[in-house]
Amino acid sequence: FLLGSLYFVTEKDSSRRHSVYAGALLGFAILVRPVAFFLPVLYALYFLFTVRPLKEALVRAGVLICTGILVVLPWAYRNHIFFDSWQVSSVGAYNMAYYNANEFYHQKHGVFFVEKPSTLEGISLLHIKDFNKISAHVIGEDFVGYVRFHLVKTVPFFLTDGYRDIVRVLGGPISTLPNITGLLLKGQIL
Repeated sequence: FLLGSLYFVTEKDSSRRHSVYAGALLGFAILVRPVAFFLPVLYALYFLFTVRPLKEALVRAGVLICTGILVVLPWAYRNHIFFDSWQVSSVGAYNMAYYNANEFYHQKHGVFFVEKPSTLEGISLLHIKDFNKISAHVIGEDFVGYVRFHLVKTVPFFLTDGYRDIVRVLGGPISTLPNITGLLLKGQIL
């Protein structure tokens, strides 16, 4: 879906029709992987920087976004009827509550705030309000600390594979890689 949408957006002879195709493909991408929700905004920004006149860029961006919404809306409406939530998926709220916020709480207090659900039913959209309450409570305690924690946790995401590859190429033991996140959070690096 993503490659197809990218093709239609960047096509040399791109038109409004291509924006419809790209928007539909982005809508399907969002249904498959909700993390793609931000991509229509990036595509709209691409139009603003590459398409002239500006009015045409705005029209294409609007067409792309509206088409994507039309694809996602039936599923969101279904979730609203069955789960009282317009969310496409519970995965974002679940991950925020049980991974991001819970890990932050654990790093700060040495214990987890809540235990993860043991069944798939535990991550249903039926529980999205509970997920949001957990996140709001934990992050609300120390928002600045959470932002710092999240930024520090992001650094190893970008560094670890590169570091691991360098150690592998140099013939070092990969099993002895340091816990970069732990060292950063304890102030032992930087």
